Amino acid sequence: MLEWAGIPPDESPRRGGPLGPYMQSQRLDLYSKTAQQLVESRHAYYCFCSPQRLELLKKEALRVGQTPRYDNRCRHLQAEQVQEKLAQGQPHVIRFRLEEGVEPFQDLIFGWNRHEVAQVEGDPVVMKADGFPTYHLANIVDDHYMKISHCTAGV
Repeated sequence: MLEWAGIPPDESPRRGGPLGPYMQSQRLDLYSKTAQQLVESRHAYYCFCSPQRLELLKKEALRVGQTPRYDNRCRHLQAEQVQEKLAQGQPHVIRFRLEEGVEPFQDLIFGWNRHEVAQVEGDPVVMKADGFPTYHLANIVDDHYMKISHCTAGV
């Protein structure tokens, strides 16, 4: 798209460069390694909740007029429980452990803002059961390793 608009990119799948590969399917090892580092540093955890359990949570929240959100159940599993489930080959995802409280942040366009993400969202999935990252993880890992400093999107 950049080339079509007459803007030559610094790097691309066509041009190559030191920051590739450029396709997410070719970066799965990097995402997996990063997710594992998050687990080891206790910034993320394994979640073994079945799709059926998650669907029940959603239905119950909607029934009582609440916004559906994950209840962070697996966040409290002991290390032995996690190892046992992994050894048994139980399907799992990796969830990012959101901190409680409100952390102010500065948006370069809109200025200072605050959003209590943990209370609204629940801990988000960063690695799916199929081994592929969600957008949340892939986007940040790609930006970091490709040395992206600023992103602007249409409003």
